[in-house]
Amino acid sequence: MIAGAGTFHARWIARIDATLARTRYEGEPVAALVWQAGGIVPGEATLIARLAAHAGFASHSAARGLGKGAYLPLEEVLADPPEAVLAAGGERMLSHPSLRSLPEVRYAQLDPTLLFCGGPTIVRAARRLAEIRTEAP
Repeated sequence: MIAGAGTFHARWIARIDATLARTRYEGEPVAALVWQAGGIVPGEATLIARLAAHAGFASHSAARGLGKGAYLPLEEVLADPPEAVLAAGGERMLSHPSLRSLPEVRYAQLDPTLLFCGGPTIVRAARRLAEIRTEAP
């Protein structure tokens, strides 16, 4: 074992725990679609889905029975829009005129690197989701 590794890990876990304590949302959840490039959605048991729930979002895709890596086309989003779209993968996803024609839907960018790796990204992802949730009505 590397000298000091245990102390480093303990400090990192404490930082994650502190961030999670500060970013927990206790109110009514907002139905949100985490939408990756190509229309892909994360599954309910993924890290980003758990962090989103922690921050006060209910999974729009999971409510439709979609799992990890499922495809959700724009047409289905338009037919049954969520309260919020968290686009992870580019501004192009959020700039579609039909999607933007839904005034009741809130839109936010989510860095796609926050979706896949635990550890250091947990703090960044929790903070970003809390920031987005704070901006939601």
